Amino acid sequence: MPPLALKLGSWYTSRVCLRLFRDLDIKTCLELGGGFGLTAKIVAQKLHLDLTLVDNNPKGYELFKRYSNYGNFILEDFFRLRPRRKSDLVYSIGVIEHYSDYKKRIEVLKIHRQLSQKYVGVLVPKNSWLIRNFAHLPSKYGYEKLYSRKELEEEVKAANLKPIRYGENLQLVGVLCRI
Repeated sequence: MPPLALKLGSWYTSRVCLRLFRDLDIKTCLELGGGFGLTAKIVAQKLHLDLTLVDNNPKGYELFKRYSNYGNFILEDFFRLRPRRKSDLVYSIGVIEHYSDYKKRIEVLKIHRQLSQKYVGVLVPKNSWLIRNFAHLPSKYGYEKLYSRKELEEEVKAANLKPIRYGENLQLVGVLCRI
């Protein structure tokens, strides 16, 4: 059983995902940088999706086995991922903001697009007073860019994605795009 804080955080994040991904004609989803997979599990179960997570962190895989164990987990760097088929939806939560180089962030977004046959979702930490003062810990976890909706929109457009829906909460800002 996951710790309560992990469960609450995953539930809170999943609310934004569910608002973004509602009413889509999709059957498969792929989360890049899936970590322990609890949010992905909530989303996939609610939307009745076949789920695959990709993460290159062995500790993430161990946490996945312990707390979620739902869907398929591919322990691999998503830059090297060559799936047999594309997913209807490819998304990430908290991935692109860790790349300090703008061109690298666009490259990561293009990987999302290449792996999808319909939609791309991207959720990143929000540039807000709350996050800047209470949840932004770049010195502990490496580089982390905080985003406004406009900044996220500009980056997904630079990766030739077409934004169709936005969602946010106190912690995150997200966008759903058509490829």
